Amino acid sequence: MFINIRRYIRVIFFYKYFCLNYLIINMKNILLTLILFLFWFCAKPEKQNDKAAKSSLLLPVKIINTERNVIIPLKGIPEPLNSATITMPDSSVLISLLVEKGDNVTVGDLLGSLWFIRKKNREYTPKDLRAPLSGTITELNYQLDSPISPYSVIMKIEDLRQLKIKVKINRKQLNIIKPYAKAVFTINREEMEGYIRHIDPITLQMEIIIPDKNMEYIKGESISGYVDCGKLNGSFMSDRYFQGKDSLYVKIEEDIMIYIYKTAISDTLALIYPSLFDKKEIFLYRENLTSVKNILY
Repeated sequence: MFINIRRYIRVIFFYKYFCLNYLIINMKNILLTLILFLFWFCAKPEKQNDKAAKSSLLLPVKIINTERNVIIPLKGIPEPLNSATITMPDSSVLISLLVEKGDNVTVGDLLGSLWFIRKKNREYTPKDLRAPLSGTITELNYQLDSPISPYSVIMKIEDLRQLKIKVKINRKQLNIIKPYAKAVFTINREEMEGYIRHIDPITLQMEIIIPDKNMEYIKGESISGYVDCGKLNGSFMSDRYFQGKDSLYVKIEEDIMIYIYKTAISDTLALIYPSLFDKKEIFLYRENLTSVKNILY
């Protein structure tokens, strides 16, 4: 009887011990599962938030692939196409002066006369000064009876009927500018039409001629204009995103970022290089835009 009771107690004790261990193990598993679930639940929104945060840094921009008339805006300082300075290799004296600053002269006109001064004596044979080209006297540095030093500029003649303007272009624009393309500049609120005479492919210096115009301009003052590039087929986007810059760093696909360049404009659109004919949309980095608010609204 006593032995049976002891066995009964042992069975009950063993059963309670087994149940307690089983419960503890299950509790550990349940707690571990709960921790893993909470970690996964919290980490997923964080990844989603990271993705959303990255997306918020990008600004989608529409790409328009079409054919449009485009121009290249330019600024440059005009100068006479033809000019000449009158100098003498020896010391002399101006004995006759027939022109004043601002006078118009024709090639071959008599401008004045001078005497050469030798070391021992004067050369009494007068030397006539004649206009080497037709134009306007823009500089007159000596008066009558003034002594003239060797090789100093006595006067300067400039042909103001024809101007040349030298401007710098970028290499991306080299292929879209046609030879002798029309160029238009505004001088004193009047549009003057010219043409491209030469482009140096090495220095990227472009020379524009504005011919047969008797115009007045402020010497050394920059003027604005444009070159007409005609109708071109390419990729366009809104010019406002460039914000006065020539290039932008953009995302065109996942993990593919490139620089795009503005080569010309058409109304409010910018012609970009390289062309993205297979794209309808690209993404700009908002941090590269100085004022996103002004662009969006």
